[in-house]
Amino acid sequence: EFWMNISGSEELIRMVLKNFYSDSHNIIFELIYSARYVSSSTISQRLLITLDKVKAITSSLFNENFIKFQDRIFRKTGQDCDFMDKSTKKKKVYKLRYWFVDPNQSVLSIKKKLSHVIREKLDLEKKTGENIFKCSRKSCNSTYTLNDVVYLKYDSTIKSFMCSRLVSPKVICGSKLVENKGSSENFMDDLDDEISPELVKYIHD
Repeated sequence: EFWMNISGSEELIRMVLKNFYSDSHNIIFELIYSARYVSSSTISQRLLITLDKVKAITSSLFNENFIKFQDRIFRKTGQDCDFMDKSTKKKKVYKLRYWFVDPNQSVLSIKKKLSHVIREKLDLEKKTGENIFKCSRKSCNSTYTLNDVVYLKYDSTIKSFMCSRLVSPKVICGSKLVENKGSSENFMDDLDDEISPELVKYIHD
């Protein structure tokens, strides 16, 4: 049940990893995601990379809240020694770290980071508190400040924020916003350069 209905989360996580992280990060994440629950030693064996590199990359993914871990204690047998380092081989019991993906935690972390990037951009542009956006529908003509747009829906297909004014008790305007003349005319282009619209839309989902 935990793994049901997360296709959107999966898409977002993979999109961020692909755009901002190395191939090694992506490969290891995919293995953990597909296995659901896998140890560092198993990752090393399956991908034919050193355990030290696995530890470095999984630690990085963990610090960025893409994966979580659980440490498990085992009693040593003769067959276990193949993947152990020298210090571990001398012990009667040993600990293995198992990795798994928590999609909800990952998506929440990503949304917070994306919101932070956009807010920083807005703070840089916010100097006079001017209404730099207005609704494209003439009958509405609502205006919005930079503080307002971070709470609005973003349509990635037309690369525009959408008006949220209620035109009736149950109907939202929903028209695209355009930039006021004399305001920061390059704001939307600058935002697209800062972060892709495909990622921006997930903040409001």
